[in-house]
Amino acid sequence: MTETKREGPDRRRVHRGGRRESDLRALTAEVRAEAGEYAAEIQQCLEVLSASLEDLDLVGAREASKRIKRAADALKLLLATGKSMKKDSAGG
Repeated sequence: MTETKREGPDRRRVHRGGRRESDLRALTAEVRAEAGEYAAEIQQCLEVLSASLEDLDLVGAREASKRIKRAADALKLLLATGKSMKKDSAGG
């Protein structure tokens, strides 16, 4: 591929994980909001984890790390499929 092709106007920026910038804009408002909720959950858990480690609260740290893993897995699945993970659980 030539240098001009790589830097031309048709070049689409690719984000980490292989998603293109236009792909991220294509997500519905509901999915974007849900992704924001997962990100906020991860941020809160990181704060709890940090505080727990400072206080040598290993049980609290373990619980926070489990919550981070669940939220990260749900976020990854949400972004991979583009479908809300809460639709099924909201009905029942």
